[in-house]
Amino acid sequence: MYLLLVPTSINWRASRYACPTKLVNDFTPAQFEEMVTTFKEFAADGSGTIDLTEVNRLLEELDMAHAAEAARTLLTELDTDGSGELDFGEFCNFYSRLQRGDTALRGFNAVAAALNETPVSVLEDQAKRRSLTV
Repeated sequence: MYLLLVPTSINWRASRYACPTKLVNDFTPAQFEEMVTTFKEFAADGSGTIDLTEVNRLLEELDMAHAAEAARTLLTELDTDGSGELDFGEFCNFYSRLQRGDTALRGFNAVAAALNETPVSVLEDQAKRRSLTV
């Protein structure tokens, strides 16, 4: 049996989408690519940021109850620069905090679960289980 791994299309250390330096080692290349893909999907208006409406849509797609209220709470928690929107660095910080089990984000575990169930993440997990290097 052969496992075909296609190189990622995103240089995860030097791209337009860059995590804060302190978080770079928190993610595998596959996780980083999934974050970029998810970020692009929800920053659909082309602004390069995720606003309240887009956070609300993300939470609604995950069937989270009371998405509008949860979206405001989440945006307030994550928007460290006070812009009212999430840039990619803030999104990286969010995902890192979810992975570490940050109790302030306890109600948003569905977001982390969704990122960990993408095809690339599943492939990476299967490779690890079989002691293959990705």
